[in-house]
Amino acid sequence: AFPRDATESRDTDGDGIGDNADPDIDGDGVPNGNDAFPLDPTESKDTDGDGIGDNADPDRDGDGYSNEEEIQLGSDPDDATSKPADLDGDGIPDARDDDIDGDGVANAEDAFPRDPSESADLDRDGIGPLSQSPGHRHRPRTGWRLAREKK
Repeated sequence: AFPRDATESRDTDGDGIGDNADPDIDGDGVPNGNDAFPLDPTESKDTDGDGIGDNADPDRDGDGYSNEEEIQLGSDPDDATSKPADLDGDGIPDARDDDIDGDGVANAEDAFPRDPSESADLDRDGIGPLSQSPGHRHRPRTGWRLAREKK
C-alpha cells in the first residue's frame, strides 16, 4: 500500500494516509484517541464499558433497562443513574407494574397503590386503617349528615 514508506503498510479507511500516521484510522470523524473503537467506522463510544459500542448496545448505560424502554418511560438511556421509576424496587418499572408498592395487592384492587403498608379503605375516607388514630370513627358524609352540617 505504501511502497515508498517502510513505516506504513495499511490504510484502513482508504483516505491515502497510512494507519500509523492517520489521526482517524477508521474515518468515522472521531480521532483515534477519543474513539473506543478506532478500527470500526460504525462505533466510537462505549458508555458502559462493556465492550459493545453504543450503536449496537441495547443497554448503552448498563443499568439493566433497555434503551428503548428508558426512552418510552422517560429516563435517559445514556445515564446509569437515570432509571424508570420503581417504587418497590422489584425491577419492574411502575408504569408496567401490576403491584407498584409490592404489598401483594394488585393496583386495581389497592386503595393505596403507592403505600405498601395500606391497601384497604373500608370506610372510604381516604385514610387507611393503619394510618388512622386510635378510636377513629369517621364515617362518610351522606344525606342527613350533610344537611345537619349546613345548618
